[in-house]
Amino acid sequence: DRARKEGLAFIHQLRRVFGPEPAGCQLKLKAIPHDFGTYYEVACYFDPTDEESRDYAYRLENDAPTHWDRQAADELCRETPIKQKEQS
Repeated sequence: DRARKEGLAFIHQLRRVFGPEPAGCQLKLKAIPHDFGTYYEVACYFDPTDEESRDYAYRLENDAPTHWDRQAADELCRETPIKQKEQS
């Protein structure tokens, strides 16, 4: 599923930009059912009482990339095969 692959690529990009999650913090792909199908969002679960975990989550929220980096774009191209038309 393309949306799921995009969410995972975004998690990988966030880890490249901000580093791995500190203890008490975890990035997850969250599936949300909808009348028109399931959509996905990246969620950051963190311990609000842990300063490092909280700061990491706030940095993600405030400074998340708005464009795919080269590695994410390559990951998405690699994961999505191009279908060719069948010859008659």
